[in-house]
This record gives sequence, C-alpha cells and structure tokens, in this order.
Amino acid sequence: MNMWMLTEVGWSMAWMLVDSGTDVNFVSHVWASKYFSKAEGKPKVVEAVDNHKIKSYGQQRAAMKIIDDEHILREGFHHFEEADISGYDVILGMLWLEAVNPDINWV
Repeated sequence: MNMWMLTEVGWSMAWMLVDSGTDVNFVSHVWASKYFSKAEGKPKVVEAVDNHKIKSYGQQRAAMKIIDDEHILREGFHHFEEADISGYDVILGMLWLEAVNPDINWV
C-alpha cells in the first residue's frame, strides 16, 4: 500500500506495511536519508516485527496521508523510529493503529 509523508522536499510517496505485531512505527533509514536531513532524538534499541532488537538512528515526526481500502483518508502527525528495515519504506505498528482506530475485519 502507498502512503504520502510530508518531508523536507514536499509530499513524498512511500511503500508501507501495517503490522499489528509491531509496537512502534518505523521508517527505513535509506528512505529517510533521501527526504530528511537528520533524525531527531537519540538512537535507541527498539523491538522489531519478530521480537528481535534493532538499533534506531533516532526518530522522525512527520505528517502523513493514507487512503485506506474503504477509500477513507487518514491523516495526521506520527512518530517513527528510523531503522534498517527492508521491503518497505514505512511500517506502521500499534501506535498508528491505536491513533486512527480503523474498523478492522479480522476474519
């Protein structure tokens, strides 16, 4: 699924995954390096999707927009751990799910 994030160069499209098994939101260090000058905050160790620990480069806070499967625009400011992730530019975890509280069909 695609999303748009407000970066230093304007609205930039990112390939993203929603993962309820991840506590935090992630942005790829490679992707963030193209669109942000520097991560904020201090690097820290965070828990990744499969419960292993990874080091973040710091945090990013950015506005984002997503049009979900029901064609509802979801937008807001969110925090992201900048880390080495592959396959996606952004992974939205439980922080995002709790904030937007989407109607999810788990079946």
